[in-house]
Amino acid sequence: MATVMFSTSCALVGPDLDELSGQFNEQVLSYGYGELVHYGIEDFYGEDTLHVDMGLNRVSPDEAAEIVHFVRQQLESEGHGDLLQTTTFDFDDQIGNAIIDIDSRIDFRLLESVAKLVAASDQIEQVHFNSDIGYTQVHVPGCADSECVRRIGAEIGAPLDELFAQQVSASTDGRSESDVPHDEGLMLSMGDLEPEGSLDPLHIWISDTRELDYRTLVNDGRLSKHLEAAAAVKEIAGPWIVEAVGGVDPARISLTRPDDDEGASEAEFADAEQRVLEFACADYDIVDVDRRKVDTAVPGTCQ
Repeated sequence: MATVMFSTSCALVGPDLDELSGQFNEQVLSYGYGELVHYGIEDFYGEDTLHVDMGLNRVSPDEAAEIVHFVRQQLESEGHGDLLQTTTFDFDDQIGNAIIDIDSRIDFRLLESVAKLVAASDQIEQVHFNSDIGYTQVHVPGCADSECVRRIGAEIGAPLDELFAQQVSASTDGRSESDVPHDEGLMLSMGDLEPEGSLDPLHIWISDTRELDYRTLVNDGRLSKHLEAAAAVKEIAGPWIVEAVGGVDPARISLTRPDDDEGASEAEFADAEQRVLEFACADYDIVDVDRRKVDTAVPGTCQ
């Protein structure tokens, strides 16, 4: 994305919101977004705050991501970084074909990460973010085979890593010294929204309490790695259903037995379980097999 340089005359402390919104609207017009972006002042629980309306549902996902990036640059221009946390926004809760359920006053950088995610793949159906508990859920259609999981991972693995890193970073930036740190979680749900008669769902998830910075989390790439692992496990799991792959300390793989065994023998289940355990021993701490938990650290589990 191109970087746009803005200049404003407002001071960092206590900017005149009327003047600032007017300046931002002039910039919007000069860059050709006059029909899609408009600033104003909103009463937010008794407090005047800068508000921006964006017509993201009227353009392609790529164009929506460009618009959100443009607005972010405006909000953090000339020492106005605090506006990323205080500006409210509205965009009709849709980007492309994806329904976006996100608080209207979260760190604007999170919305930018969501827009990048939707632009990366037309498979994104829903994104739900709950700031009260620090949890994001992303929904895509289900995958019948490992190649489908790999394809989804190639498209959205890196954007998911960025979204989670931005989520943790925004939470850390907005936390006061008296606030108690809490887990930040993100789950990718792969499965039909109407579950009856659909493909078996697969969940890729992460919940992390580590105090890591944005760049470290992006480079860590845990969600990308979990997607790669899920594709590999789906390939070797035989009659088992791969239910979930995710976590950090412990990282775990969850298998469940299908309602219909489709003629698979107990020996086939045992062989496939052993293959999954051998795979898990390299990077995963726990393998859940139906209601049984296998700890890879137990002596004799991994050769």
